[in-house]
Amino acid sequence: MLFALPLIAIMSVGVNAAEPPPPPGIVEVFGCNYNDGKDNDDLMAARDYFVKQSEKAGVPTQPSYVWNLYKGGIPLDFVWFTAHESLAAFGANADAGFGKEELDLALERFNTVGSCQAGMMTIRDLFVREGAEADGGGAPTLVSSSACSFQPGADESDLRDLGDHIAGVLKGMGDEAPISVYGMRPITGGPNIRDVYVFNLNESASAWSGFIANLVTSEAGQRLGRHFDSVLDCDQSMWGAQRVIDPQEG
Repeated sequence: MLFALPLIAIMSVGVNAAEPPPPPGIVEVFGCNYNDGKDNDDLMAARDYFVKQSEKAGVPTQPSYVWNLYKGGIPLDFVWFTAHESLAAFGANADAGFGKEELDLALERFNTVGSCQAGMMTIRDLFVREGAEADGGGAPTLVSSSACSFQPGADESDLRDLGDHIAGVLKGMGDEAPISVYGMRPITGGPNIRDVYVFNLNESASAWSGFIANLVTSEAGQRLGRHFDSVLDCDQSMWGAQRVIDPQEG
């Protein structure tokens, strides 16, 4: 699919005022519900077919992730993310697959499994724990996600300050911090799209609960919570997530 892509800013962290932040990554987002009689096994079979068809067509695959809903009032069964390093990379990847019969057949296979609403977002990492891989190394993780709207009067400068504050507090938590924290901003819209999405990856429910306990009992965490609430009004959900496609060379 091709989209009109306006330039949208996202939180920048630790960037000197005289230096522009690096361009954000791009994520294709598919929010989905399973069709009748379909489940995760069918989704993974469609994934396997897509990888096979991509190899046959000589089109490189990009890192892709699936989130399965764990807790929260979200009317979705799962979300599929495909990541691209930049807007230019997305364009090159889209062009490489455009009109390829092999990939059209793979898309048809996905459509038998789930009914999805597609969108695109920019993404930046706000924090990555020292020594950790930003996506948890592809292993299953617990994701705590905040879907947020700006509080009245808050703007992009407040969002940038909040991003810096998040990074500073989490850096001071050492191994008790999440694996990573990301911020996403929508490029394409829709009736249920929020202004900002912030999510953190954790090794387990125990790791997440320990992180939250630290936040709510420490002075630094309480200050961060007040700052967060002054900028963003959020709904919370939790997801089980893992990388389901590794990148390939074309």
